[in-house]
Amino acid sequence: MSQQRKTAKTPSGKQSFFAKHSRGFVLCGAFLLPVIIFMIVLFIQGFYPFGSKTTIFMDLKDQYMEFAASLRYSGDSGLLFNWSRSMGGNALGLYAYYMGGILTYITCLFPISHIYAGILFLQVIKIGLCGLTFGVFLEFGPFEKKRALRTILFSTAYALMSYNIVYISCFMWLTGCIFLPLCMLGIEKIIQGRRGLLLYICLSGAMIENYYTAYMICLFSIMYFVFRIVGEYNWTGGEFKKTLKKAGMSLMKYACCGVGAALTALPVLIPVYTDLMSGKLSSGGSNVSGTNFEFSSVFYKLLPGQYDSITDVGPLPSIYTGIICLLFVCMFFFSRKIKYKEKIIALSILITLLICFWKKVPDCFWHGMQKPNWFPYRYAFVFCFFMVYMAARSYDGWSHMIKANKIRNIVTAGLIVVLSVELCYNANVVMKKTGELEAASGPITYMDSQEYDSFINETEPLINDIKSSDSSMYRIGKDYEFSKNDAMLLGYNGMTHYSSTYNAGVNNITSRLGLAQSWFWNSGYGATPVADSLFGVKYRLAEKTLASTYLEKESNDKATLYENPNVLPVVFSADEGCTGLNELVYDVFSNQNLVMRTLTGQDSDIFSFYNFVRQDNPGESLLSFQAVNDNPVYLYMLWTDGMFGEIYVNDKYVNNYFTTESTCAVYLGEFSPGETVNVSVRTDSAAFDSAWITSMDRNLYEEQIGILGTGNFTEEKHGAGSLSGTINVGDGQVIATTIPYDDGFDVKIDGKNVNYTKWLDTFIAIPAAKGSHQIEISFSPVGFMPGLIASIVTIITVIAIGVICLLRDKRKEGVA
Repeated sequence: MSQQRKTAKTPSGKQSFFAKHSRGFVLCGAFLLPVIIFMIVLFIQGFYPFGSKTTIFMDLKDQYMEFAASLRYSGDSGLLFNWSRSMGGNALGLYAYYMGGILTYITCLFPISHIYAGILFLQVIKIGLCGLTFGVFLEFGPFEKKRALRTILFSTAYALMSYNIVYISCFMWLTGCIFLPLCMLGIEKIIQGRRGLLLYICLSGAMIENYYTAYMICLFSIMYFVFRIVGEYNWTGGEFKKTLKKAGMSLMKYACCGVGAALTALPVLIPVYTDLMSGKLSSGGSNVSGTNFEFSSVFYKLLPGQYDSITDVGPLPSIYTGIICLLFVCMFFFSRKIKYKEKIIALSILITLLICFWKKVPDCFWHGMQKPNWFPYRYAFVFCFFMVYMAARSYDGWSHMIKANKIRNIVTAGLIVVLSVELCYNANVVMKKTGELEAASGPITYMDSQEYDSFINETEPLINDIKSSDSSMYRIGKDYEFSKNDAMLLGYNGMTHYSSTYNAGVNNITSRLGLAQSWFWNSGYGATPVADSLFGVKYRLAEKTLASTYLEKESNDKATLYENPNVLPVVFSADEGCTGLNELVYDVFSNQNLVMRTLTGQDSDIFSFYNFVRQDNPGESLLSFQAVNDNPVYLYMLWTDGMFGEIYVNDKYVNNYFTTESTCAVYLGEFSPGETVNVSVRTDSAAFDSAWITSMDRNLYEEQIGILGTGNFTEEKHGAGSLSGTINVGDGQVIATTIPYDDGFDVKIDGKNVNYTKWLDTFIAIPAAKGSHQIEISFSPVGFMPGLIASIVTIITVIAIGVICLLRDKRKEGVA
């Protein structure tokens, strides 16, 4: 049983201030010491605020920072829906997967120009909270005595374990590390005969804040529950039946807490699942077999300074928690204070987790049946927790041999100093090596603040000028980027997006229309005037010259702001035949012709193909043709794996090609009729496959866009997941939109709910009778409202049960 820490008294017999608040001071130390050590590492490495290097790295640069930035924007974005991602989509799944909980709102206290400072502050806070929650676990958990220095020693080891340092850029996973000790403390309370309120609250919080790591916590909690219930209860002698009943009661409480937590988190869990099913999970689970590494090699990762990789090539799990912890774990199996059965089960858990790291099938299971792409062994924090827990138990088992408290405290203080130096050394080495990552695409390093500052200073003013002058619903495109999620970073409605909660339909259609797309991301690169007008891109920021159909508005040293005068609203009237167009199978220009013909009901093609002469030479392919008009000319070539090329028109550089970002429709220019045009494609390897050169009929383009614009959609208002206005629908037409289809939309025509369908198997189409109509579109994630109702009912039920139990306990006390 737990005992309270002995408190010192003053000569008057009263407790001193320190003694009275000793536990608070201890927990402050558990929070602050890891923070101080981590800040020392930042200073040594020259990270911000001690230098220009930031902790922004890889996916933190391309995804998480932008998603955190999006939290500050209201109106056009929210937690349920965001217009900034892939032309608009469910944001709740994104929030649950990437944001890492309510603490991420801390970054909103920092301006966009210094959001990397907000991210660093968040990382530091989470490191400290890991120490704090493990300190709470030690102070209130299954330990015979409460020892302040013991708490600080092992909470620091947990907070600065290699997992936290290696995955510091994935700050959302640190949320699981924060909740894990509290969830295990909840199990301890159940085993002690207490009610499961703490486990229910903490497990609910873990699921809501980050369901991904919460899943791993749930799996580990099964192991921990079995370990503690077998170790704590007396299963021998005549107590077996009584123990079995007690264990059954504990199991029931544990199961009820798990089910109750899942029900409470349903408003997040259901929308997340449906969101992932539209993208990452749509391809099914991972097919894996074999082993990840040679088993004996994993033990090297228990030593300080051992870092290999976060890629898919040769990584090992990050399980270092300190040599001192490792020594105490070894001593765990020799301690007389620890029961033999506990040693057997503890060893079994360690071996089981190591086998899970080693074998690909259980490793994949821990990741939700999806093999992770980079950042492997994301559940390694549960192994680290159990190691530190065993070390703390072992400390209690061996420290009793030192009878004098003063000597014990001196020894423990010395261990804290040694461990702090060791953890500082390990974090310094790991962070240094992390920033020297070599990938197939080249070196990946920490972002320099000057790189970010340059992008913001040159781009944000142009975006703000657009926002201040135009409050209607439109999209913005760019031909350069800081990341694929710039729209979320700067709070505008965009085309681009990159995340595991991507929309597979949008990615497929945009790539078939000539826009650059690869893996989980899509972009606005390669948009022709046709694509921009169709997708509601009213403004475009470009480093390169655009076709003459765009109007130049303003420019700076970085880019020029263009306006598209022929843009369609996101809601327009189109020929009803578009609902039968579900697949694009031709080259990208023929696909654009097909889409426009189907939407307008016209037979004419906007893009016509040039016959060109191709001459292949070593390192160069020359495509020559004679211009027949002065219309904009575009080129598209099939992507060739591993190739890199540059495009020159009449010896003038135009664009790169064959990279994932540059394989798209490329504007070559506008030429005089009869002019000979030489397109040189200079490559670093063999010749490419197919190429298409087309001329865009400017007049026909404007005519067909005009036909689609005859519906005269008049916007009344738009917000986060909502849009309303009036539109005229002609005979044989439907209301088409470029809003990605989702079952969570609610559509009303003239105040009445109507069913909606798809066109291009991607976007919302709404049947409507001929005439003028009031249209209202709103969004609520699928399962959110039923989940919210279930959550509220669960919470009310938990409160009711708690009140009933409290009244029953008071009645018993009164009888006694």
